[in-house]
Amino acid sequence: METGVFQVAMAQVFATLSGFFFWVLLAFLLHPFAYGEVAWRVSLAMLLSGISLLGTGKASLALYSKGGEGILKGCLLLGLLPSLSIAVLLSLLLDPWTGLLLLSFSLFSLSFHFELSKRSYSRYLLLWIGARSLTLLLPFLLYLRLGEVKGLLLGLSLSYLPFSLPLLKLKEGKFSFPPPTFLLGLWLVDIGMASFNLLDKVVIGPLFGREELAMYQFGNRFFLLFASFPQIFFFYLLPERASGRKVGETEKKALLASPLLLLSSLSLSLFLSSLFPSFEKGAIVLR
Repeated sequence: METGVFQVAMAQVFATLSGFFFWVLLAFLLHPFAYGEVAWRVSLAMLLSGISLLGTGKASLALYSKGGEGILKGCLLLGLLPSLSIAVLLSLLLDPWTGLLLLSFSLFSLSFHFELSKRSYSRYLLLWIGARSLTLLLPFLLYLRLGEVKGLLLGLSLSYLPFSLPLLKLKEGKFSFPPPTFLLGLWLVDIGMASFNLLDKVVIGPLFGREELAMYQFGNRFFLLFASFPQIFFFYLLPERASGRKVGETEKKALLASPLLLLSSLSLSLFLSSLFPSFEKGAIVLR
């Protein structure tokens, strides 16, 4: 139990940190307009991916213990067909790079949800470490090679696709599908979560311009970084409490760290204004 929680926690922390470094490195390379363009396309692809999966990721977590490999195959089919259809449509209406990115997000999401459903926590952790490590390399190499935003989008897609290969290893057998009403409830939850996390960026880009979105995205990444520290304490304390160990001293340290994080964020915003003068408004967002 403790090892599983730790591995899940580490995967989430690594995802947060790698995402942070990706967007910071991007700020060194791109003009704010191009930065905002990438942020808008990535957010759009993630939003549509979350919607097109129809809640199948969460369904696999809830139903695998009863449905086994059959429920995974059913969830794969139900999630893949809408994702593929919307990816093709997005490729025709916008560009193929964003469409491919949507599909790669969907496949990767199904892949790590299936590993969680099977309680393969170590594989879950490796999927996140592998994919996110590649996002810090491939997009930038392709951008430097192609000199265009499409290189970044293609690099992101290629970073996630190899770690969707476990989906090909599902055992042969019958398909088993989640109950429609149950799946509908999960889908509505996914729509709500995707909209809460991404809809603001998708809307800001067209309404206020890509540069304004760049400022918002830049500041938001630092906010998410600071928000990850409480998560570390949470995932550490959960198994410690479950095992009956005393955690009072650690909880006190966590409480004392809170005002320090606040002061650090304010100090960092001043430092960022000088380090990234083109993103000064983004530093103000952090305050």
